[in-house]
Amino acid sequence: MSKALTCTECGGPVRKEKEGQVLCGIHRAQRRDRREYLAAYSRRRVSSGEDRARRYSISIERVQEILAAGCYYPGEGHGGPLEIDHNHQCCPVKLRSCGKCVRGALCRNHNRWLGVVEKHRDFIAWALEFSAATSPQMGATK
Repeated sequence: MSKALTCTECGGPVRKEKEGQVLCGIHRAQRRDRREYLAAYSRRRVSSGEDRARRYSISIERVQEILAAGCYYPGEGHGGPLEIDHNHQCCPVKLRSCGKCVRGALCRNHNRWLGVVEKHRDFIAWALEFSAATSPQMGATK
């Protein structure tokens, strides 16, 4: 007598195991739908500047102009695709921009770091002061 399989998500009955996952029909369909949605969404985001233009409330021509300029940061450490940077404190709607606060393009690495710096500005100012005060090389004057 074989052991009845149960769904790893809800404990419901499973007719067969597929690819090492034991899921009931409902959860298998949800995962498939999610994969299809993500694949379609990523194709749409990569292939079209329309999504960026709508998200940042600017024209497609302005999107192309911003992206053609490349990463605004002149130093090293570039990585990832170009992203349009904007001031998150300007607009009240999450994941949207009014268009007036668009600052330019940054590579993904620099855009993420800028977001961290803006979010934790007070801590970073304290950390720089603390580091300068406690480091013999940086705090010493000649």
